[in-house]
Amino acid sequence: TCHYCDGKRLKLLCMYLTKTKNGSVIEVRGWWRRKLFINGYPQTQQSYRSDWATILHRSGVDDLPHIGSALVLGLGGGDLAHILDKVKPVWMTVFVELESDVVKVAEKYFGIGTTNKRKIVTTDAKKYMERNREMHDLVIVDLYNGDDVPMFVSSEKFIGGIAKAIKPRGKVIINYASHSFCKSDFAKFEQKLEKYFSVVKRLKTWGH
Repeated sequence: TCHYCDGKRLKLLCMYLTKTKNGSVIEVRGWWRRKLFINGYPQTQQSYRSDWATILHRSGVDDLPHIGSALVLGLGGGDLAHILDKVKPVWMTVFVELESDVVKVAEKYFGIGTTNKRKIVTTDAKKYMERNREMHDLVIVDLYNGDDVPMFVSSEKFIGGIAKAIKPRGKVIINYASHSFCKSDFAKFEQKLEKYFSVVKRLKTWGH
């Protein structure tokens, strides 16, 4: 175990700390309110679950078929898994996660593992989408390395692959935000999305 201080000067217990083969530093802090950090940035916490619940509702996910499927690129600590279990409990959901250490942490510390309604694939999301042939009612892109969004997320090849993976009248939600982004970055990204999707909306949470 190790101890250090967060931004509020509160000592937190470091329950798990490792550096992955890809160079990412993964930490699980806290005890009964656990938080996952990757390269020093929080990836899962209660406020994120609230944000995701709001985004899913505002995106019209509630109106999607009762029986369906979702593809989620990025697992983290499983905040989206918890939310989707409540919103669409009988859906089959596929999670794609690059880091095997993140998958282990999600199961051990956050109770997120493979079930009869949840499949976790450990692979690169870019490569997964290049060979994907399945279509889903909902596709969520939540890919981060700390605070950074991988560059391929904004490529037209990747966006085109996402467009092909969605069923008619399905939904796509892309978490595209970083402290390093400026207004022009969002505008350019939206212009690319408009080439593949008839309706593009920017949804903001209360903290962004």
